[in-house]
Amino acid sequence: MVLSQDGRYGAVTENRCVLVDGAEYAAAPCSGARMSFYHPGGTVAFRLVPRGWYSLPWWRDAARFGYWSNTATGIYSALFQDMPGIPDVKAWKKGAGADPEDDPFDEVRDW
Repeated sequence: MVLSQDGRYGAVTENRCVLVDGAEYAAAPCSGARMSFYHPGGTVAFRLVPRGWYSLPWWRDAARFGYWSNTATGIYSALFQDMPGIPDVKAWKKGAGADPEDDPFDEVRDW
C-alpha cells in the first residue's frame, strides 16, 4: 500500500486517464503539463482523496457542498480501479481510508 507523506492516506501510483460523462480526467503521481491540481491526500466530505496530481479538481464540489455527486463517484471508480493501496468504490462510498476528524477541505474553497 502506498501512503501519503503522513502515512495515512493512499496515493496515486501510476498515470491514469479516463473519460467520464464526456469529460477527460487524469491522475498521476508526479506533476506534469496537464496535471495542474495537487491534492495532498486526505478526507473530503467524509471520503478519501488519494495524494497526487490531477488534471481537474474532481473533489471540488464535495469540498464546497459537503456531498459527492454521482459523477464524482464515477470519476473515482474509473481513475482508481485496481490501483494498489486505494479502496475500491464500494469501500470508498462507505468512507474507507477517510478520517472524518481530519477533513482539510471542510470549508468552502475558491478553486
